[in-house]
Amino acid sequence: MEESPKELIALKRWASGMLVLLLLCGCSVSSSDWAFHFVIYRDHIYELKDSISADQLQEKLGRIKAYSDHEAAESGNFGSNRFRTGAEIYSIRDIDPQEAIAVVEDGVVYRLQNRGAFGK
Repeated sequence: MEESPKELIALKRWASGMLVLLLLCGCSVSSSDWAFHFVIYRDHIYELKDSISADQLQEKLGRIKAYSDHEAAESGNFGSNRFRTGAEIYSIRDIDPQEAIAVVEDGVVYRLQNRGAFGK
């Protein structure tokens, strides 16, 4: 039994759609499935909130020492799932570092809020 040209076109479209769907489903498993971007500083996890102006920076506290986009990886102190190794960590003027810190990367200053002890 021979199929009509319309049936062949419909079959090709269906097969193409299934292939695209299969590829999208297969690629949807991401290694960075965290709920938010963070930095680990002094055994606390700080969540990325927004950007601030550079004139709000106070004292340099350190640098990001480890970057990982794999959820299972252990970043440890000065680790991040957003900022690359070498990004600088600062305190923010008139804010205790136990409350919030700043990270400077590529000339942009980001504010991060303390969410509590890391791993507890």
